[in-house]
Amino acid sequence: MAEKIVLALILIALALAELEISKLRKRVQRLERRLDALAQRTGNEPLASCWVSNEMRARLLALKQQGKTVEAVRVLRRQTELPLLDAKEMIDNL
Repeated sequence: MAEKIVLALILIALALAELEISKLRKRVQRLERRLDALAQRTGNEPLASCWVSNEMRARLLALKQQGKTVEAVRVLRRQTELPLLDAKEMIDNL
């Protein structure tokens, strides 16, 4: 009986922790968007979380032109940690 109570408490704690982590992820995403907008408005694009160098942009464009869009998205996400849909949109707009 005591084991079941302990297990239930652990499961509740895990659920609450996951909920808090989810809230924090959303907050970080909002803050990143605000920081990116501020960096772009002030001419500090290299500070933006989605900024990529000209060399990386050329590499991504080459991958896209070779029909390797998925690989380009994968490379961009490794570089910037952008969410999948944002990375896909960025590659589509190259």
